[in-house]
Amino acid sequence: MSRLYIFILFLFCFIYQRADGQFSDTLTKPVRKTGIDRAYIKSYFTDAGSILVSPVRWEKKEWSIVAVATGAGMLSLAYDREIRDFFQQNRSPVTDKVSRYFFNPLGSGLYLAPILGTLYGVGYFTQDETAMQAALRCVEAYIISAGFVQVTKHLMHRARPYQLSPADPYQWEGPFGDFSYTSFPSGHTITVFSVATVLSSYYRGTTWVPIVSYSLAALTGLSRISTDKHWASDVLTGAVLGYGIGKLIVNKHHGRDRFLLGAGCNQISLAYRF
Repeated sequence: MSRLYIFILFLFCFIYQRADGQFSDTLTKPVRKTGIDRAYIKSYFTDAGSILVSPVRWEKKEWSIVAVATGAGMLSLAYDREIRDFFQQNRSPVTDKVSRYFFNPLGSGLYLAPILGTLYGVGYFTQDETAMQAALRCVEAYIISAGFVQVTKHLMHRARPYQLSPADPYQWEGPFGDFSYTSFPSGHTITVFSVATVLSSYYRGTTWVPIVSYSLAALTGLSRISTDKHWASDVLTGAVLGYGIGKLIVNKHHGRDRFLLGAGCNQISLAYRF
């Protein structure tokens, strides 16, 4: 089971998808009007496929990052019990209420849906292509990460902290285990981090957007530990995978969506990339 855990952490390297090359490949394509069309729907499947096959493109740099991510994950796994004890000792009715009425709905999508819908609507009526594209790619990141995490949960079948007495961080039953054991990784954390990564990438020039986005994502993950729904290693892995999935989606589409100005029959273009 530890091998499966390490394999999941390897997916951290999604963030290293050679964004420069992807931007340059797409900058010669004409800009299309932003909307929910066939190409957008198709991108869900092509992007999900890219996520699954990306390990075959890893090079030395990527494998180095894998080693660091795996080490951090295994260290977190070793101290899961101690971290849980710390959070439970400092748990209070106030933190429970904040988690219940804010962070839990945020991670489940209850708050994200109207937020992203509003962003798209504002972009549509103000003809702001950035807002529209950001909203659509955030939705894509949320759906892909939600699907990915559900598959992973049922491959691992890890018991949540509150499900056993005493709590056991090493209760992993594998693909054919108890279907009520769905602790690893944290679904709330992976989805919120994927959305935060996409949104922060589209608005990286606006300082407060990345700060607020990642802060809310991190607090959402911590709230899952505080309410005893997840182990720390569940949350860490969810954050890593959410960030990676969000970055891959941004790297594939952000250049095409925003950075092309064309003029005349000679296709004069101005390209801007990070």
